Amino acid sequence: MPPIYKELPGPRLRLPAPSARLAPGALGRALTARRTCREFLERPLPRRLLESVIALCFGRLGLIDGGPFGTLLHRSAPSGGGRHPIECYVMALQVSGLARGLYHYSVERNELVRLSARASREQVRRFTRGQAWFADAAAVFLLTAVFERTMWKYPTPRAYRVVLFDAAHACQNLLLAATSHGLGAYSVAALDESAIDGYLGVDGFSEGVLYVAGIGWPDRRRILRAIRPDGRWPGGPA
Repeated sequence: MPPIYKELPGPRLRLPAPSARLAPGALGRALTARRTCREFLERPLPRRLLESVIALCFGRLGLIDGGPFGTLLHRSAPSGGGRHPIECYVMALQVSGLARGLYHYSVERNELVRLSARASREQVRRFTRGQAWFADAAAVFLLTAVFERTMWKYPTPRAYRVVLFDAAHACQNLLLAATSHGLGAYSVAALDESAIDGYLGVDGFSEGVLYVAGIGWPDRRRILRAIRPDGRWPGGPA
């Protein structure tokens, strides 16, 4: 197993210990509280919290005059060339005030569009390669990329790396926004891409899934029982 640290020789300057105090307000608390949640309560998620996370992470904050590159979106996450290829689909599994089903977030209209009534925990288990704990979330995000948006400006293979950066930026914002509301959140890349693309009705080439994330109320008792006596989390991403 490779070491988890890299050490190089040279003069040293000690930094302050990581703490919520290093960043003002909710940001510091969210950064230090965020962890991958696999234990969720069987408790509905209020629609207003889902709407808040979606709006903060994927909503249009403004429009930018890109000159020869046309009108560009301003979102909370950075995007290569301001192209914002990431699309947000949501499986509402247990959201109060919102019918169970699959939704697409329309950035232009700032609306959730219901695409299908089909949305089940069994589907989430299949989509995440049998990882049953991810199916317990109240809402599951399926993040796709419309590749042409980025490749139109960057017509080289390197554009794919830019799209992956964009997906990571958007998903990290999602995790932090959920954490700031006291929610548990996870992201996972062990996916059955073909099954998800088929469910969404996309071809996997012009548009395809890159990331799955979920949010819900964390089951803090089960989480605390999972902590080892030395105070550390057991194996797995934190």
